[in-house]
Amino acid sequence: MPVAAFLLGDETDGVKGRVSRLLDLAGADERKNHPTSKFVLWAGRSVALSSIFIMAFLLINSSALSSLHAAMEQVVRVLN
Repeated sequence: MPVAAFLLGDETDGVKGRVSRLLDLAGADERKNHPTSKFVLWAGRSVALSSIFIMAFLLINSSALSSLHAAMEQVVRVLN
């Protein structure tokens, strides 16, 4: 419980009650085993790993980096 909630008194239906309820909801582990959260976790890790591989390829292959830079300049030129 945050310290500021204790400064409000012994009320249970006011802010202190709301903070307590939010802490109870935040502590609930119901979503950890939900299929959607597993998919989001898997997708996020896949995107992160793919980004690392792409960045490594661009850093190793200077012609690809140059091509990407030229393409980005073209996009910026079109947007201006």
